[in-house]
Amino acid sequence: FERYSCPSKHGEFYYYSHNTGLQNQSVIFRQASLKQKGIGEVFLDPNGMSADGTTSISMQKWTEDGSILAYGVSEKGSDWNVVRFRTADKNDLKDFIEGIKHSELAWLKDNSGVFYSKYPHPKATEGKSAEKHEYHSLYFHRMGTDGDQDILIYDRGDSPDNLISGEVTEDGRYLLIYVESSDVPFNMLYYHDLSTSGKISGKIKPKPLFDKLDARYTYIDHDNDSMLILTNRDALMFKLIRVSLKNGSIWDVVPENKQSVLYDARPFGKDRLLLTYIEDVKTCAEVECKFKRGIITSLYHLATSPPPSPNGRRASHLQVVIIGIGNA
Repeated sequence: FERYSCPSKHGEFYYYSHNTGLQNQSVIFRQASLKQKGIGEVFLDPNGMSADGTTSISMQKWTEDGSILAYGVSEKGSDWNVVRFRTADKNDLKDFIEGIKHSELAWLKDNSGVFYSKYPHPKATEGKSAEKHEYHSLYFHRMGTDGDQDILIYDRGDSPDNLISGEVTEDGRYLLIYVESSDVPFNMLYYHDLSTSGKISGKIKPKPLFDKLDARYTYIDHDNDSMLILTNRDALMFKLIRVSLKNGSIWDVVPENKQSVLYDARPFGKDRLLLTYIEDVKTCAEVECKFKRGIITSLYHLATSPPPSPNGRRASHLQVVIIGIGNA
């Protein structure tokens, strides 16, 4: 069947994927306005990357200004990825990064480089391998340099089986580092202030927000001295908490709802949060003020599965959010 993804705005365009239902891979399209009728222009089509159509785009990350897309390419369903770069005017850059596995991509605010994760020195970086991979680590690629010169940023010599990933906050100030356990569905969470660290040249020493594998911790937003975190710590159905960066104190912002799972939280506009709850098979979302517990307005109530895929950004200062609803 024909499929569309939820559009997201990067730079001057709205980007989305589309598949006619007969294509091996979905194609990335773009258009200048959501009001535009018909299909947009093709931005990136993976169907032409291999003769048998088994090359797929496995990950995507735009720079904050929407000028460069970093995207992962996977061959024949492999877990191994090569990251390539394309500008908004459809020019392919010479940079590429090989041997990436179990990774997110995170850009510096000034577009000078990207953080990613990989295993150090694997023997094989394509197809399937019986090799045991250990010590997953976080690296930094500086644009315009060879991938062999990429810098090791963070690793865990005490945890050979953990997975490490990085995220940069929307304002570019903090690098967040997730350390996930391979044994339990929990993670640790660290942060590093990029605004005071100068040029990235080697390993960093991030500060811990949560350094025990006792719950799930997901960064949502931050202000000058605290971070907003989605967690199931002491809350089976999840809740939103704030953590002080000054003294580590923690307080509830959106308490646990005993009847509904707090599935997701997205900041958008100046002071809004889109909260996505799941109750049985029904998904409903509510807009909540950034710093208050009171609900501002009910956005929608839906009976749908799977959950919606909202797209929104804090910096846009828009009072709207794009919500995509997919088929089960």
